[in-house]
Amino acid sequence: MLVFTVITEYNDKGKPLCDKCRTPVPDRNNAAYVGLYAGNATCFTASARHLLPWYDIEGEKSCEGSPSTAQYLEGQPRDVRPGSVYHNHMELFIREGYRLLQEACAKEEHERYGMSEEEVAELMRKSRRVDEWSANVEAIKHNCHGIFPPFWFRVVYLTGLQKEIFSKFPECSAPG
Repeated sequence: MLVFTVITEYNDKGKPLCDKCRTPVPDRNNAAYVGLYAGNATCFTASARHLLPWYDIEGEKSCEGSPSTAQYLEGQPRDVRPGSVYHNHMELFIREGYRLLQEACAKEEHERYGMSEEEVAELMRKSRRVDEWSANVEAIKHNCHGIFPPFWFRVVYLTGLQKEIFSKFPECSAPG
């Protein structure tokens, strides 16, 4: 039997707050949920915490996340803080938990907003001209009942996706 407890505080909208930076932690980036989705522990207690570094609306890093857990994910740097260790046997466990968490979140986003983060990014990457970009933006808003999904700004702007795509358009370059 798996016993899982998240010890955390919540904001007024019911979102868990990071125990490091005190800002809301999206489910997709919650280090505590990785262990839950990996499911190979009999008792697991954790606080909500950003798994990967978190950036504010201006694109400035506001939380380092959880380097000791993130180091096991593909493409992430090793945790080099004093006293940090890397356990090879944890790599598969953490990666599988992260994969399952991302799948669950994508399914929930698709059900709630008509599209997941991945689907939004994929559609926007198909844009080859400004008019296609605009049409894809309208398609996303239409799928999300006339509004942008809550992850729009992070996925399109903070990741650099918009700048990357606009740099390939022959008729313009990305705004500053």
